[in-house]
Amino acid sequence: MEVIDIYNDKTEVNCLGCAINSGEYEVPCGLLCSTEYFCVNQDCEIPIPGFTIVSSKRHIQRIDEFTEEEQKDFINLIVKVRRGMREVLDIEQVDIIVAELPDRKGEDHFHIWFYPVTEESIEKFGTGIKAVKPMMNYAKENLKTPENIKKVEEHASKLREYLGKR
Repeated sequence: MEVIDIYNDKTEVNCLGCAINSGEYEVPCGLLCSTEYFCVNQDCEIPIPGFTIVSSKRHIQRIDEFTEEEQKDFINLIVKVRRGMREVLDIEQVDIIVAELPDRKGEDHFHIWFYPVTEESIEKFGTGIKAVKPMMNYAKENLKTPENIKKVEEHASKLREYLGKR
């Protein structure tokens, strides 16, 4: 799978989640947080400030594959991430998306998206799951500007600091 990140750098990986967890692929903006079972990062391909991904370190595809320890870690982590998005990034609304994609090469590692919803995105694309893909495509094509990338980096830095204090 080819990854084209927010800086337009291209990288080939077999599984993006495994590549991130092994250190084979360093995500733009760096990891925001890492626990025993999960890691958190700003989405590496979509330059939307605050678009946050929580992924399992273990190569699993479905939420029902979590161990009891992973379940506890997961719920604690996603609550902290969401709270941080609201408290330090002023993101009041998100679409939280879990997609089990075991048949799509390179996207078969469990992850959950915290997709910020803004007034601008609602005006341009509407709300809900149907609005996410058009906004992601728009962001890839139009938001890789120096000003927006700086905002993405600033949001990542603020959330990393917040999560590091927890």
